[in-house]
Amino acid sequence: MESEILVMLSMERLCESRQLRNKLLNVHYVGGNGGEFFATMMQKHSVFEFHEDCDNDPKAVKYEFKRDQFDNLSQYYLGWGIDDECLTNYSPKDFFQKLWVTSPDKWTLRVDHGYGYNTQTEEWRKGLYTDWNVSKTIILNCTELEGATYCRDLCYQKVFTVNDYKVYQNHTQFIKDNGVTPEDNLRKWGEVFFYDKEFALSKIGEMLWRHRPNFHNFWENPLQFNIDLTKEYIDLIPEGYDYLEVDPMKVLHTEDDEEREEQLIRIFDYLELDYSILDECMLLCEKYMKDNRNKYKFGTQRS
Repeated sequence: MESEILVMLSMERLCESRQLRNKLLNVHYVGGNGGEFFATMMQKHSVFEFHEDCDNDPKAVKYEFKRDQFDNLSQYYLGWGIDDECLTNYSPKDFFQKLWVTSPDKWTLRVDHGYGYNTQTEEWRKGLYTDWNVSKTIILNCTELEGATYCRDLCYQKVFTVNDYKVYQNHTQFIKDNGVTPEDNLRKWGEVFFYDKEFALSKIGEMLWRHRPNFHNFWENPLQFNIDLTKEYIDLIPEGYDYLEVDPMKVLHTEDDEEREEQLIRIFDYLELDYSILDECMLLCEKYMKDNRNKYKFGTQRS
């Protein structure tokens, strides 16, 4: 009897020392698939902790979802524990256990490309799933080549600017003309090729090529890149947790109001939310679609 009491007390202490966080919505998405706009829109629902100072550059139709001050996209941690090239001075484990301040009563919303989920996977799985009372996942995944190409091209222009787009658009021919492979890109060309910008991609380019050798598919084969990364997102999710795949072409870039509404309702139903912001989201998505079409003329024929 005494031994049973001691076991129960130790279990209680273990539970107290590992207090679970409240609720988390993960938004996993390939760059260009609209994750930051989507998160900025979704947080308008009262169940979410509101992130102040989210930014929208109307000239570029580019949204920035304001992150926790210690939160970084997963690719910033590439190499941690393997070498000294991590771009933070702390690991995902340190962030999750010591630095991340989350709401005790509302949903926390987090966006990530997941380019770094393939290293320290167990730390990501624990920090994004098993440490939470509730953890849901929405994956923005382009399911057709046309949509994947369209979203990739949006990313090109918004990150590298419109003028530089022409350079990156022709990278395939550049590779063929110069015999460049992803593996020898940095060794052969230094920062002349791709990584001449002061953006996240330029800062972590070498690590991305080293730790994610299929990253060239982002440019070369955007549909395959969506397929491969979506599989990684799903593999990261522990047994017993669910997820919802949403094609951004059917909700963020469609001209069909019925299709857009159907997708938004799928999202609200998955999260068990009311439809209080449905009409507002319909208008925001329509404006986002039109702004992108008007700004970036390459477009798509899908309606």
